[in-house]
Parts: sequence; structure tokens; C-alpha cells
Amino acid sequence: MTHLILKISNVLAYALVLFITLTGIADPENNRSHEDESEESLLYPAVWTFKIWYLIYGLLGGFVLYQFFPPANSVTVEAIKWYHVIASILLSSFVVVWHQRDFGTAEIVILLLLLITLARTYRNLGLYPASTIYDRLFIHYPFTIYVTCVGFATVINICALIPLMNDILPSIFAIAFIGIIGFYFIDHHYRKDAVISSTLVWGLAGIALNNHDEPEEKPILIAATVAGGVVFGGILKFWINRMHSWWRLRSASLDERAPLLP
Repeated sequence: MTHLILKISNVLAYALVLFITLTGIADPENNRSHEDESEESLLYPAVWTFKIWYLIYGLLGGFVLYQFFPPANSVTVEAIKWYHVIASILLSSFVVVWHQRDFGTAEIVILLLLLITLARTYRNLGLYPASTIYDRLFIHYPFTIYVTCVGFATVINICALIPLMNDILPSIFAIAFIGIIGFYFIDHHYRKDAVISSTLVWGLAGIALNNHDEPEEKPILIAATVAGGVVFGGILKFWINRMHSWWRLRSASLDERAPLLP
């Protein structure tokens, strides 16, 4: 019965997020937009970057359905637990506060709590490796992209809140930090997580393309391009090594099945 309550709560929490973020109920009058924000911070990515949230919502929708199937029961109850419900409440709160414009500190506090919640989920999921494509699509991918986007947003919003960070040099350091995190997860982290790194490349591309018009923005364009390129290089290296390992195993298997006599 407790497990059923958890799963129903996941559905309701998901519905809450959709209602708050997609219906515009959070801000019927102020209409704060990402275009407004991009004019206030060098690190704010292009507006199209935020389309990735539609992917997150779609994958989370798959999760709230997939959790009712037997293969997802253990990971839902023992790894994700109530974290999805908590994260949904925090995300909905952030959207409401963000649209009020004048609560920058509250935004950061909520984002940090959301990041901690999702980081705990991500850590727990490491104990439940995906065994099927459905596990990847509806369990691992949504929460991995989710935590990465929230981490990215936390860095961007902290920098936007601190006036000093809106200068060129501090912004470059922030971009370098994002790039280091992306490269670490694909090249040094034990999970070799290409999803995290790819999501950060997406964000860095958004920063680069949002800073290509004005001459004084060129250092940001260059820094974001270089950081994204380094992370993308790590992703390519990861897939080349994986393909090479697969080919060696396949060749060894073929050799074992080859006839002993010509």
C-alpha cells in the first residue's frame, strides 16, 4: 500500500509541475521571459536552450507511467523514493518565485535544495544500473538530464545574482568550471556519463550563440566554444573507445567460433 501511495504521489507531483510550468499560472501578469534575463547576464544561454525542458518533462512522463510496471518497482521504491515528489514541489516553487522577479536569493536557495535532492537521486540510481532500454529512457535519462540542467541553472543564476560575476573574466571562469565538470563526468567519473556531458555541451552552445553579436562579447563566445569543444572531444573519445572495445569482443567471439581446420 505504501508503494502505491508513493507512485500515485509521483503522478500528482508530475501533474503539479506541468500545471505550474506549462500553463503560465505562475505569472499571468508579469510575463517574465528568458529574453529579459539574457540581457542581464553574459552567462545566460540562448532562449532555445530551454527547450530541453520539454525533453525532461516528456521523459519524466514516461517515468510516472513506467514506475507501475514490475521492472521499475525496485528502483522507484528503493532509489528514487520520495525524491521525485520533493523535487517537483521545489521546481514548482522555483518557477513561481522566478516569475516574481524580486526574490533572487530565494531562487538560489530553492535551486540548491533542488540540486541536492536530484543529486541524491542520481547517486542512488548508480546502484541500479539500467538493464533495458526502458530503464535508460524512463529512469536514468530523465533524472540525469534533470540534475544536470538544474546544476547548470544554479551556476548561471548565482553568477547573475552577483554583479561582479557579470564581468568578462569572472564569466570566463564560470564557463571553465562548467567545462571541467562536463569533462570530469565523461572522462574521470566512474559512470562515464555521456548524458551529463552532452547536456552541458548543449548549455555551453547556448551561451556561445547568445554572445556572438557584440564585439565585447567575443571572449565569452570563445570561452564557451572552447569549453564545449573540450567536453565534446571527451564524449567522442568515450564512444570511440566503446566502439573499439565492442569490435574487439566481436572479433574475439568470431575467432572462437572459427573452424579449427581450413
